[in-house]
Amino acid sequence: MRANKPFLILLALGAVCALFSAGPHAQLIEPTRSLEGAPDGTGLLSVLSEPPGMDVQLDGKVIGKTPIFSARFPPGVHVLRVGGSETEIQIAAGKTFAISWFKGAFIEIPETAKPPAETAQGLPQPGAAPRPEEPPAAQPGTANDPYYWPLNPRGPIY
Repeated sequence: MRANKPFLILLALGAVCALFSAGPHAQLIEPTRSLEGAPDGTGLLSVLSEPPGMDVQLDGKVIGKTPIFSARFPPGVHVLRVGGSETEIQIAAGKTFAISWFKGAFIEIPETAKPPAETAQGLPQPGAAPRPEEPPAAQPGTANDPYYWPLNPRGPIY
């Protein structure tokens, strides 16, 4: 009977563990919807300046120092102040608005076209625009020469 006592204790302990582990799983409810890809109703703001480190305010509230990348704000018309200059900007939901302050003037940075998607091997996807060919090197043999410096007015460095 002495050999059976540890077995019975382990059996009882296993049954108690099975009860506790089955309890939380039995109460889980599968989600019916996902928030992935749902619009959150905000737009992104990126602010650059020359020189960097200038104070930035949006609608009279300090939001940081330049550069600011991808800060979320509600869509609509806002007053942006960088240093001593201010301008009105339009932030659209789900879009990025990028602006730069340079030599006392604001420059809006347009969204650029994204490059065509490529596979891991560097080959274009079907339906993607072909990549332009690189122009040939000005002088043969200089493209791979580690000592060639085209901007040196005295010639290559050896």
